[in-house]
Amino acid sequence: MSRLREPKWVLILIFLSIIAAAPIVQTLRELHGNDGVIALEVFGEWPTAESLRSYEEKMEGANWAAQVSRRWLQFAQFTLLKEGGEKVVVGSQGWYFFKPGLNYMLLRHDSTHASDATNDPVAAIVDFRNQLEARGFRLLVLPIPNKESIYPDRVTPRAKNLRSVMAPRTREVLEGLSRAGVEVVDLFKEFSEVRRRDGPSAKTPLYLAQDTHWSPAGVALAA
Repeated sequence: MSRLREPKWVLILIFLSIIAAAPIVQTLRELHGNDGVIALEVFGEWPTAESLRSYEEKMEGANWAAQVSRRWLQFAQFTLLKEGGEKVVVGSQGWYFFKPGLNYMLLRHDSTHASDATNDPVAAIVDFRNQLEARGFRLLVLPIPNKESIYPDRVTPRAKNLRSVMAPRTREVLEGLSRAGVEVVDLFKEFSEVRRRDGPSAKTPLYLAQDTHWSPAGVALAA
């Protein structure tokens, strides 16, 4: 029975050694440095929200284990798992997308309604238009379609038959501006028509593949 238990204890010791190695090496490195042991700085001043936050950020920035391993872990996540981090979605054909924009496009319609009148963009834009007109200025609203709205088929192969998708809340805002008589340049319509006309094999995309900005062709079309 003791022989059967030996591998288990070996694994436990290896696991504990890995956990203990990081703080031990970190402390030894700091002892040989000029700033002292950072972990002890928490006792140097009265604990407040600001001091603890500053202490945490300093500890994180000085962590040698994180500095050494982070780039390799990120590389492995990107290449093996297609994970682009907090703000990037790795699509197909080498395209990247802005995760907050994609999340907004995928939100349920009933979850994007404003909680009160002060959050209504249509009312704010109409009020701004009226203020400008009173001073002799003309307002022209130019909503910019997100890259994933025009190229949903580059987000995932499962959307290969889609050419354009507008978030329901965005469509609602545009319709509200139209009813209020606000002048709007509908780039979503223009970009979508080009995509439908050129098809999935278009050689001149309207957006940069690995950036959120327009390509020269997209700039020319918008202009």
